[in-house]
Amino acid sequence: MNVTIYTIANELNWLKFSISSAIENAGMKCEIIATGWNIPKESKEWMEDNGIPFFEFKDQNDFLANLYKGWNLGFEKANTEIVVPFGSDQAFYKNWLINLVKHVKRDRIIFCNLIESGVLPSRHIVKNFGLTPETFKKKDFEKFAKSISEDKLKTPEEAGLLYRGEYRLDCKPMALYRDVYLWLGGEPPVAGGDVVFIDNAIKAGIKMFQAANSISYHFQHGAKRMGVI
Repeated sequence: MNVTIYTIANELNWLKFSISSAIENAGMKCEIIATGWNIPKESKEWMEDNGIPFFEFKDQNDFLANLYKGWNLGFEKANTEIVVPFGSDQAFYKNWLINLVKHVKRDRIIFCNLIESGVLPSRHIVKNFGLTPETFKKKDFEKFAKSISEDKLKTPEEAGLLYRGEYRLDCKPMALYRDVYLWLGGEPPVAGGDVVFIDNAIKAGIKMFQAANSISYHFQHGAKRMGVI
């Protein structure tokens, strides 16, 4: 199975941490790329040294517009059938990628089982395993991930994730076919662009599932950008 994973490139410490965690725990071979705006020089050098192609675009002068442009560009630049975007402030449990992509079909989007730190509002599992790569409680995360891991696909209802009165699984990493993402129009560069994308997918008859044994921790580093922490 040919798979590309990609992230948004930013500060070097986060970039190195998330990419290293993603690759080490993937459980399979994959391609990797990155996209971004105003990518720091040291991050570019690290990616070049490690053979990671990256695609930089002009700053849109709006954080969310930049973010969704980056997500869309990853699908555009990928050269494989299946593409998996992930955040540059995430850590991963063993076999997260193979457990995610093995369930992908053209009429399916498969989402990870997401844990979030709780520094921003969340409808996913909330448990704080640290807010930076340096303070990440890896052993505690792995112990908890093992306790919740199930070799099972869950519907939004089974996962119990409510969003504005309906069950939704929206999060990253998610796995789907590249051409399906592009056909659906990608994620608009506006607040809630990911929600609009999933709405369009649902209207098109695409089914949503959570791979309960594809587990990721989201530090929610965006809280710093928003002045929450």
